Amino acid sequence: MFLLRGKILTYVFVALYAISGSQALAMVLAAGAACAAPALASRQLSLPCLGDCGAGSFAAGCLGLVAGVAWVVTRNALYSWPLHDALGIALILLLFRTLRVSTLKVACILLPLCFAYDIFMVFVTPLIFGGESVMVDVATGGAGGEPLPMLLRVPRFGAPRGMQGYSMLGLG
Repeated sequence: MFLLRGKILTYVFVALYAISGSQALAMVLAAGAACAAPALASRQLSLPCLGDCGAGSFAAGCLGLVAGVAWVVTRNALYSWPLHDALGIALILLLFRTLRVSTLKVACILLPLCFAYDIFMVFVTPLIFGGESVMVDVATGGAGGEPLPMLLRVPRFGAPRGMQGYSMLGLG
């Protein structure tokens, strides 16, 4: 992504993030609705194009779709970070629900490898490429590009002038 970055690829990632984040948020909200309001979750709706579905799942799907579309429309605004983070957290929760690590041995091998990869990409690549790290450059959009939706971002509240911006945590 560092070498092939362009406007079209960025918009593909934005679309994929919005679609997958909306679907993940709908699944998380549907599971929450099933626990919080079992009567709503057990009620069935008969919709013309969708067929039979639960009322809780339908409401969660509508909220997920609205959140995804709202994020796409406002993704470059300063106030879009809660929607961005909600979609990202829903994606992470869906990933944890879907993927299973077979044994503790596999987890004990993968975790240090992922840690070493992260350290290399954040702290060693500036020494190789001269400048900012590859991960930070791709996530923030680099020089004039649009940032890719690959991280959770939280504004620095109460920071002194000139230090405003976002704290970033990658989704990986």
